[in-house]
Amino acid sequence: MNLRPISDWGMAVLNLLDQSGECFEDEKEYLSWVKSYSSLIRELALINEIINKIQLMLKTEGLSKQTAQKTKEILNWGQTKRLKEFKSVINEYIEQTLEALPDADRLLCSSDILESSFGKYKNYLQDNPMVGITNLCLSISAFTGSLVSNELKDAFENTSVGNIEEWTRTNIGKTTLSKRQEVLKVGCK
Repeated sequence: MNLRPISDWGMAVLNLLDQSGECFEDEKEYLSWVKSYSSLIRELALINEIINKIQLMLKTEGLSKQTAQKTKEILNWGQTKRLKEFKSVINEYIEQTLEALPDADRLLCSSDILESSFGKYKNYLQDNPMVGITNLCLSISAFTGSLVSNELKDAFENTSVGNIEEWTRTNIGKTTLSKRQEVLKVGCK
């Protein structure tokens, strides 16, 4: 997706160079070399348009046999060598993904729920940005489901502070703040 700003800039320059009239003559002269890359820039712009169209469709409709077919139709917009290679890679990926999930009618293709959960987690930490990721990240799972009282009771009764401390040592390690505190303790002795 890093190509999008480049192709957008290239298309803007090509549009400027195609404009008639005497405005921006110095700029047009300075940027005239871009015309020699016109076909590449237009191809990149088309690839970006295709990617954006497919991304939006998969995000809003999910991946299914129907959206896989729509993806193939969108991928037929261009017929250059690079576009054919791109088409082949995308079609292969979609087919492999659908084969891996034969029982699923539709696969969710949006990270919105995950991003929202991390946003809530970061909101909890906003008062102390030095903390970093702590065992509080275990609360993220509570953001995406309904909390049933018997499940909560079971979790509280079967999870010890020792379990959480061990999980933290194994999966997170020391935060920047805890390292800083250790250094200051040692320095004060």
